[in-house]
Amino acid sequence: MSQALLIAPTGVGAGLTTAVLGLFQAMNRKGIKVHFFKPIGQEDSDKVDSTIAMLQGDCSAPIAEPVAIRDVEQLVSQDKGNQLLEQLVARYEQNLPVDNEVVIIEGMVHTESQPYATRINQEIAKALDAQVILVATPGSDSIQALQDHIDITARAYGGINNKQLVGCMLSKLGAPVDRDGHMQPFLDAGQTIIHSLTEEVIREHATIFNDQFRLLGCIPWIPGADHSENQRYRPIPERNDNQYRRYSLPPGSTYCVMRPQCD
Repeated sequence: MSQALLIAPTGVGAGLTTAVLGLFQAMNRKGIKVHFFKPIGQEDSDKVDSTIAMLQGDCSAPIAEPVAIRDVEQLVSQDKGNQLLEQLVARYEQNLPVDNEVVIIEGMVHTESQPYATRINQEIAKALDAQVILVATPGSDSIQALQDHIDITARAYGGINNKQLVGCMLSKLGAPVDRDGHMQPFLDAGQTIIHSLTEEVIREHATIFNDQFRLLGCIPWIPGADHSENQRYRPIPERNDNQYRRYSLPPGSTYCVMRPQCD
């Protein structure tokens, strides 16, 4: 029986695609039989989803096509959420490999035009009995503000003490940002910037993470590197025990990967 992992962002620009690609490749390199599922395509386009296009070659079965956002909005507006969930579950099960161990599910991003995203992510996780991993980026947040943002999103999934919510991944650590938290990779003369929190500061001062709600991944900002969401990753084992491996992705990034215990 496959274990479903729903990767859910805390907001726009959290690094969702980066986290999905990195976690998939880390599990794949470890030898875990992993598949990918993107329930909903939020871009109103007929083009093949870029994440699906990149991961299809690493999957042993075809990746199901996402439900188009226009179809989702039509069903939601007609109060047909159950019908939407039935479609999503059917697509999830349609091409699932028989011997699969893990399915990584890319959740929706909460935006101004799709404010219902978190609610749908919650319903998908419930329908597929998925464990949930949050993805966040500090921006200009202090330690306390970052923890508050994570905690607010976590509450939609039962809170950080819920066993279904297994942890969080953080991206764009140490990135140059303006005072509103927007990325500023190219600086003008005299421009005032700050840098987002680093992994070291978060591990030393954050109190939200524990044995139940774990810090599962840290992806730093690398000056001059390609920070597009479409870059590939090369996991390197750093820790060797029976249950966990930590993986370096592009320099300094780490993931903690656990082989699932399926019933």
